[in-house]
Amino acid sequence: MTDFLLNVIIFSGAMFFFLSFFGKMRYAVYGAILYITLPYTVFLMYDIEEPERGILWALIPWALFFVTIIIRPEIYKNKSVARLIGALGIALIIIFVCVYYREYIAFVLYGGADGESFGADNPIGNDGYYFADFFTRFAYINKRPGMGIGLEAGLILFIYYLLTDGKSIGRIYKCISVIAIIFVFLSFRYIPYDRIESINGVTYRIVRLMEYPNVMFSKGCALLTIPAVYSLVRFEKEKKESVWGFIPGLSLGLSIFMALYLRFQL
Repeated sequence: MTDFLLNVIIFSGAMFFFLSFFGKMRYAVYGAILYITLPYTVFLMYDIEEPERGILWALIPWALFFVTIIIRPEIYKNKSVARLIGALGIALIIIFVCVYYREYIAFVLYGGADGESFGADNPIGNDGYYFADFFTRFAYINKRPGMGIGLEAGLILFIYYLLTDGKSIGRIYKCISVIAIIFVFLSFRYIPYDRIESINGVTYRIVRLMEYPNVMFSKGCALLTIPAVYSLVRFEKEKKESVWGFIPGLSLGLSIFMALYLRFQL
């Protein structure tokens, strides 16, 4: 029941976010399907026994939705009400996270009874990604789920548009892609997190708040769904009379199939 409820929260949050960001239902449906079929979503819902991480993942699309209506309130009739709803939504999410995770936050920031912080004997870098891990679909190893075929297809099309018609792509998509790539880069196992956290107490606590490198990768995936959805829908519109017009729908269909396959293998 908890898994079902979290999936409902994830899907509805993704629908609201993509609808507010793009302003069209087709984008919202594509985005929600892409987000909920990410291997990381399946990993959190059915693989690990850490419901608190699933709750955080479910709140991400809602947080993006509230930020969007604060930045772009013009898509609603009453801009002031839209901004107010966005601000209240962000405030409620922050309060919920601080209250729900207060013990974990305090444990990491201030240490336990023995004076050591969470995970002190487990170097975070040991759980980082190899390059090949980014492209896993049906399976993954050691808590490193990949992007999945739906996201990969969208990003391939996005790169295609960047190379062939880069000027037609809005700056917002390029900026989001850069931020997402930084998150993905920070999930590499080659980042010397053990050295970074040994600099001083502040860097130690910052690194330990991350807990696992896949946390950074997940944020990158969440942001990459935006340019991926843009590219999938654009390609479908441009090629709907062409033999290639089926590619976006096929990639989402395969994404759903692979998510279901992975779910029932866990």
